[in-house]
Amino acid sequence: MNYLIKLIITTVLITISLISCKETQDTKEPPSKDTVSQAPEINAPTYLLPQEGISDNQISPEEAEHTPIEFDINALIERHLLAVGQDKMSKVKSMRQKGLLIQQGKENTFVVHFKRPLKYHSEITIDGEKLIQAFDGDKGWSYASWLKETKTHELKGDQLKQLQEQSSFDDLFHNWEKKFSKLEADGLEKIGNTKYYRIKGVRQAGTLIYIYLDPKTFLTYKTKETMKTPQYEGTAEVYFSNYKSINGITLPHQITFKLNNETMTELRFVSTEFDIDIDDGLFQIPKS
Repeated sequence: MNYLIKLIITTVLITISLISCKETQDTKEPPSKDTVSQAPEINAPTYLLPQEGISDNQISPEEAEHTPIEFDINALIERHLLAVGQDKMSKVKSMRQKGLLIQQGKENTFVVHFKRPLKYHSEITIDGEKLIQAFDGDKGWSYASWLKETKTHELKGDQLKQLQEQSSFDDLFHNWEKKFSKLEADGLEKIGNTKYYRIKGVRQAGTLIYIYLDPKTFLTYKTKETMKTPQYEGTAEVYFSNYKSINGITLPHQITFKLNNETMTELRFVSTEFDIDIDDGLFQIPKS
């Protein structure tokens, strides 16, 4: 799930930035021969610390009709990892997912490749143009087919860190101690007619995220955090639905990203393949 959260948020921001870059280039005069092409500036999101009391619908463990074990963070994580089949996912060496990315009413296609350890490659087709991001375990790079000069750029800083975090296709709670400095059960929160388990996590960087688990399946219903970028600022929510089990591994096949309660992007997965042959060259930055 961790890679899905990063994938959809990063995809939204990069797509917006590069489309903007493309529109800008289309209106400019052709560059001179002496002009050096610069990589488009893609700002990684900054996650802020939300104020306490994020919802008036929160129900404390004392008020809820549940046994204490259900509010023990270790018990919740254990049940969740069992529900998603993390024991089987840990044995998977590679994965490929294909689907549709729906943004502003338009359908675009995407394909994502993963390979252990920490190799990642995503390709999105937008109006016939290709946007690629990849990480080979060491270096990260991006490719945008519509750039008029250099189309491939090595990524640094926050952009590289985002790719590193996306490159693991294990569940967010798998080896959670490496991702969070603190994780705790935070009671129940009523959304509609359902009371969801709410987990409060503080990432190693100090930022805060809330993860909501379905009380019956223990699968992730949504995540919630506060995000700030040059384009957007507000409450970012990622909803997970249409879960399907493949070889004992349960994954969401529909993901919806909302910002300030407005739907920004939707991912619909049409196929998932495990343990396929993927050449390492796919993840490496092109030599020319």
